Amino acid sequence: MKKLITLLILILFISCSKDDNEKTANFSIVGNWDATKMITKSSFNPEGTDWKSVTTSIKAKFTSGGDYELTMNMIGGGIEFSEGTFTVNGDNTQLTVIIENEDGDNGEPVTYNITELSSEKLKYNFSVSGNSDTREYSRSN
Repeated sequence: MKKLITLLILILFISCSKDDNEKTANFSIVGNWDATKMITKSSFNPEGTDWKSVTTSIKAKFTSGGDYELTMNMIGGGIEFSEGTFTVNGDNTQLTVIIENEDGDNGEPVTYNITELSSEKLKYNFSVSGNSDTREYSRSN
């Protein structure tokens, strides 16, 4: 009986692990994306900032050469633009972004957990020491 229970638990564990990887493994992050949600929280701003409430659009671009661009069109005018590089691990579960500083040097890498990646949807987040960032995108043309 113990062998049967152990076997069932093992099968259940393997099948759950496979389902999680299937949410990201078969698709590419390369392309243009429109933000549908982008919330940043920190220890000094625990309620967070909903960037969609202060922008008219947020667009991300990931190129096949590893370049990354983020453009935020602010309400009332003005554009916030960031660029840098990115990498994705082999099973598409982690995204690492390095944004260039104003002087052209690379900043610190930020590694996000990709929770969903499909032909039409991208979701990723991170949480470290009271700071968190949650982003959701739909693929654009």
